[in-house]
Amino acid sequence: MTIITHKDFDGIMSAILVSEMENVKDIIFSSPFEITESGMIGTKKDIVCDLPYLKGIGMWFDHHASNKKTIEVKGSFKIEKSCARVIFDYYKSPELDKYKHLVDVTDKLDTADFNKDDLLNPQDFVLLFQTTELSLGKDEDNEYYLNLIEYLKTKSIDEILNLPDVKERIEVIQENIQVLSKLIPEWASIEENYVIIDVRGKGKLPKIIKFLTSALYPEMSYVVCIFDGKKYPDSSHVNMGYNVLQKDMNSNLDMGQLASTIGKTGGGHKCVAGCDFPNELFDENIKKLKAVFKEYG
Repeated sequence: MTIITHKDFDGIMSAILVSEMENVKDIIFSSPFEITESGMIGTKKDIVCDLPYLKGIGMWFDHHASNKKTIEVKGSFKIEKSCARVIFDYYKSPELDKYKHLVDVTDKLDTADFNKDDLLNPQDFVLLFQTTELSLGKDEDNEYYLNLIEYLKTKSIDEILNLPDVKERIEVIQENIQVLSKLIPEWASIEENYVIIDVRGKGKLPKIIKFLTSALYPEMSYVVCIFDGKKYPDSSHVNMGYNVLQKDMNSNLDMGQLASTIGKTGGGHKCVAGCDFPNELFDENIKKLKAVFKEYG
């Protein structure tokens, strides 16, 4: 069997759990875009985790509301904090009990259940999570994710954080936090209950920019980060979400649903989502976002 899993911490943990329970020969890391837009064809020997359903596969596990489907396929789909939780509950196996703590950790990380210090001075699993959010090159990232699968199976968090390939990424993260904390206020546009960071044309920036923006503007309800699009020519990518520090915010706004209405490949969770659209629709779509944020308050 081959696991096709999301290239993030939840995808890594999902691969660990499934590989303990199934006869897995290979693990491939992918993205929602690659599943939905690249023409991938699944086989009965494929197990897809934490990604949209791929026609023809043998098993499917997911927890994203925007990916919900009514299909006949082995596996499990539930709206949970993490795909790892869906898999853990599906098997209900004593063989997975040793990973219970890691599944609890994954629930916290995948729902961005952070405090301000987690964002500005990450430690332990939050720090490890942020190393998986770095994009240093497809081959290098894939090798790192495969290494983490083995590390998480056999080592403590302290041991993992002191390994050379992990420490290399930690140094990049710490430098990014220092630099971006000074630059974000220069890029930020603050309007009523939301902050928008437009970093198009500013080169390759790490994903942690969305977390740092929440930390620097904790009073804002919603955070939007706009990047150069990579999936389509002349496009923009927008990451939108609730401010991760406003855990008790009472809002009915569903970010995943909103993203799916304005983007070609939009989707996600209620509290965080992303989408891509051509730049010719940029002004129109950003205007829509602003109107929705104002409506929901």
